[in-house]
Amino acid sequence: MADGLTNGVVAALTRVPALILVEDGTSSMIESRGMTIQELGQRFQVRYALKGSFQKYGDRVRVNAELVEVATGKILWADNLDRVLRDYSDFFALQDEISEEIVTSLDVKLLSGEAARLVRRAFEDPVALEHYARGEELLWRASLKLEFREAERLFNETIRLQPQSPVGYAAVALTYWVEVVAGLSDTPTRTLERAAERARQAIDREDVTGYAHLVLAHVHLHEREFEKAMAEATSAVSDRPSCPAAYALKAAVFIYVGQPAEAIEFAQYAVRLTPVHPPHVSSHSC
Repeated sequence: MADGLTNGVVAALTRVPALILVEDGTSSMIESRGMTIQELGQRFQVRYALKGSFQKYGDRVRVNAELVEVATGKILWADNLDRVLRDYSDFFALQDEISEEIVTSLDVKLLSGEAARLVRRAFEDPVALEHYARGEELLWRASLKLEFREAERLFNETIRLQPQSPVGYAAVALTYWVEVVAGLSDTPTRTLERAAERARQAIDREDVTGYAHLVLAHVHLHEREFEKAMAEATSAVSDRPSCPAAYALKAAVFIYVGQPAEAIEFAQYAVRLTPVHPPHVSSHSC
C-alpha cells in the first residue's frame, strides 16, 4: 500500500508542466537513505526533496511527509496525515491531498487546476477504482509473468466494470508494453498489437493518464512508422512532461530518422530526470 501511495503521488506530480520531477532509482535507494539532504541535492541536482513514511494499523494509516529546500535545509511543508481507509476512494483522496499540498508549497499551478484528481474522477464505480488501484500497485513491482497477468486481469476487470472510463484501457495498454520491454512476453508482436488496441480505446475516451500516446509511440517505432511514432512521442512528452520514458522514446525516434543532435538533447533530459537508474530505463521505462 505504501508503494501504491508513492506511485500515485509521483503520477500526479509527473503531469505538472511547471515541475521537473527527478526520481531516485531503486538501485540507489539504500545508499540514498544514508545521505544528507545536501548530498542528495548534489547527487540528483534538485532544489527540493520530498521525504515521507507510512504506517498502518488495521484500517487506520498515518503518512508523515515533508518537503525540504535542499540548499537551506528549510522545511517548506510538513504534515502528519491520519486517515481511516475504508476503501480505495479514501486511499486516492489521501494521494490527492498530499500531491496538492506539495504543489501548493512549490507555488506551482496544477494542470487544469486538478491534475491530482483526474484519475479518481474518471471512476464512478468504487469497485472499478479498487481494481485499478490494486492493478497499479502490482504493475510497478511486477517482475514475473504471473504478476503481469494478474495486473492485466485487474485492469481488464476495471474496463468491464466501467467501460466508458479511459483509465482501465490506458493502464492495461501500459501493462502489455512494460511486459514486452521487460522481455517477459511469449508473443511480443501480438502483445504490442493488444497494447495499441487498448491505447487507441483510451484515447477515444479522452485518456487522462498520458500512457496511451507513450504506448502508441513505441508500437509505431517498432513497426518503423517513424512519422506516426514522432507524433505520438511528441504527444507523450506534452502529456507527461516529467516522465523520462517519454523523452527517451522521443530520443529513439530522432535516432531512427537521422537526427542525432535532437536525440542527444532528449536523451540527456531523460537522464536528468532519472540520474540514478537501473539499466532498463534506457529501454523507455517510466
